[in-house]
Amino acid sequence: MTVIGSIRVCPQCQIEFTSEHKSAKFCSQKCNGLYHRHPLRKAKHAFQMQKCAARTRKIVWAITFEEWWEVWQSSGKYAERGRGHGKYQMSRVGDVGPYSVENVRIITSDANLAEREAMPGELNGMAKLTEDDVLAIRAAEGVLSRTEVATHFGINYWHVRDIQKRHVWKHIKEN
Repeated sequence: MTVIGSIRVCPQCQIEFTSEHKSAKFCSQKCNGLYHRHPLRKAKHAFQMQKCAARTRKIVWAITFEEWWEVWQSSGKYAERGRGHGKYQMSRVGDVGPYSVENVRIITSDANLAEREAMPGELNGMAKLTEDDVLAIRAAEGVLSRTEVATHFGINYWHVRDIQKRHVWKHIKEN
């Protein structure tokens, strides 16, 4: 084995490394990077992102980082968290109420999505509209443009179209 440069020990991970650069102090960019300086830095970032997303969705956040971390650690699924098929997420029971120790659990993203889709209309925690809003949107068909209706209700054109064509909110029947 040919060694280029001197052998050093990375102050972050304690692994021996060599480098062509005399000034190299860390074994890799990752060891010198933001997340490696503190072992929980990446987890704290994930916590802050989830807290911010909850605030954006107007969901009460009543869980500290330590409690959040304990929930993930006890599940054993932290390394598998994320978006997409087969990944794990922190979900609220019934998708209602605040994020709190008593009201969260770790489930797959597929199960979380299925649970959300199973709750129609206003029961869905993500719903911006009420049943009266849906009836008004349907009544506006042909009277106002979909863009005008979307702007008024704070949703996008395509959602207005789907409501008017009964692709979504199917359970709402006009009187």
